[in-house]
Amino acid sequence: MWLRAERVIILAGLLVWAAICLDISVTLSARGVTATDVLGLAALASFGPAFAWVIVRGLDGSRPRVVLLLVGWLALCGMLIESDLAYIVAMVLACVFAWRVAVVWLIAINVLSMVQIVATPGDPVVLGAALFSHVSWQVLAFAVGVVATTERQRRAELTLYAYRLRSAHDQLAERAREGERLELARELHDAIGHHLAALNVQLELTRQLCTGDARSAATRAHETGTRLLHELREVVGAWRESPPFDLADELMRIADGIATPKVHLAIEAGLAIADTARAKALLRCAQEGVSNALRHADADEVWIQLVRDGSGVCLAVRDDGRGHANEAAGRGLRGLRERAEALGGRLRVEDSIDRGVCLEMWLPDAR
Repeated sequence: MWLRAERVIILAGLLVWAAICLDISVTLSARGVTATDVLGLAALASFGPAFAWVIVRGLDGSRPRVVLLLVGWLALCGMLIESDLAYIVAMVLACVFAWRVAVVWLIAINVLSMVQIVATPGDPVVLGAALFSHVSWQVLAFAVGVVATTERQRRAELTLYAYRLRSAHDQLAERAREGERLELARELHDAIGHHLAALNVQLELTRQLCTGDARSAATRAHETGTRLLHELREVVGAWRESPPFDLADELMRIADGIATPKVHLAIEAGLAIADTARAKALLRCAQEGVSNALRHADADEVWIQLVRDGSGVCLAVRDDGRGHANEAAGRGLRGLRERAEALGGRLRVEDSIDRGVCLEMWLPDAR
């Protein structure tokens, strides 16, 4: 199984943090611990959990004020407690913020560090070399964060494109099957139906010209031909109609076809929707909800639930990603709302920055 970029960053960052904690602890134990050292160790101990929280929660865009506060705390730890922590901070900046904002943060942190180093007595050449080396390692860490962020975005885009491609392939296959049925129905009607009709005309003429037993046989043959022509027309009519649409099977294909985010499917036992138009509308709702989770929410998990609700059925799609409540409804949601209203139902969208998005379509039973 591939390691995700954010998981690698967390593991690497925590490893560096643990190594710094060990190094400082050994140094302090050798010379003795003061009250100031205890405060520094407490701050250093908080760095690891804060870093992990920012990477896990900060990447999904939830609680931006808390993320901003913790990133500021990480930067202070890097400037005041241990300069090596600044490399982790540089990597975090590239992962959490847009690159322009991250560059501003990085420059501001290094300007403050430069003021601190300049105020330190010592050889300017040695201090300048140390500062250059320190900044260079931060740039490397920042570049690693940029690469990891790009890879993460590309992975999300590929997942979305694969989902759309699979949906388009399924729709094209369905249309191809419908086209084949219609073509076969036309051939049956135009070719075999034409010859059967002509045969019945000849049998009727034969019946009129015959007498006795021959007339009885011709009559039975004409009646058989008439029934055969009637049954052929019924078969052609059935072929022209759309085949039964299995909504549960289509929903399972959505759940099984996506690795990330994890899609959980719950369908009420014994629930079946015979009306094709309603089943397809509910399927489009599920597809739109999953597509939005892939495209906007950056979710880890998606839940699809199909249940009976009063005199109708309800399909709900919920994710645990970040909401986009301030964004205007796109064409997909407008199209879903129009589908629901045309069938006498309704569409409801619950959108929260902290709790993700819940898309719910209710449709009444077919009459």
